[in-house]
Amino acid sequence: IGYLHIDSHLDTAESLAGSTQTMASPISRVVEVPGVSPENVVVYGARGLGNPPALVRRATSLGVRVIPMSEIIDRGVDATIEDALDTIWSNTDVVYVSLDNDALDPSCAPGTTAPEPGGITAREILRIAMAVGSRGVAMMDIAELSPNFDPSAITARLDCHWVVYVLSAYAAAIKAGKVASPAGRVSKRAAARTQPARRSR
Repeated sequence: IGYLHIDSHLDTAESLAGSTQTMASPISRVVEVPGVSPENVVVYGARGLGNPPALVRRATSLGVRVIPMSEIIDRGVDATIEDALDTIWSNTDVVYVSLDNDALDPSCAPGTTAPEPGGITAREILRIAMAVGSRGVAMMDIAELSPNFDPSAITARLDCHWVVYVLSAYAAAIKAGKVASPAGRVSKRAAARTQPARRSR
């Protein structure tokens, strides 16, 4: 399983207030999941004051890849997301993609409890969505949508567009024969496992 974590925060804390199951600890918990290797985990878009040196060092010690917002600005969205996708798809069967709304710039996604200036724009996140979908995705989630801070619903609308763009690109890739559906991948592996052994003569 590959895992792409689009977030302004590294989320590599081992624990917070005595608990290991917190919003600051997803990456630390993800790498503990059977079938997930740290080398197939990418944190994309990290920036801001919520990433102290201790969490940066923790990310390094865990062995996950971090593509910070500064690198995205320097190299561009297209090049960096392709690098991220190459990493999460390397020797994996399926991928999980998590979008935290605070990865987005508050100008286009104010509806979050932890806004960080200088983030991914609406246009850029939709390009990322198409890139993600064109490679295929088995699981997705969206975190940090706070309606109280989204009175005009532009964050919710952008989230809906994210889902539609990912799934549309995925459907187009399946139709073009470029990728298999998750069900197709699973059925092939299941068939290989259940194939009866040949009898020796």
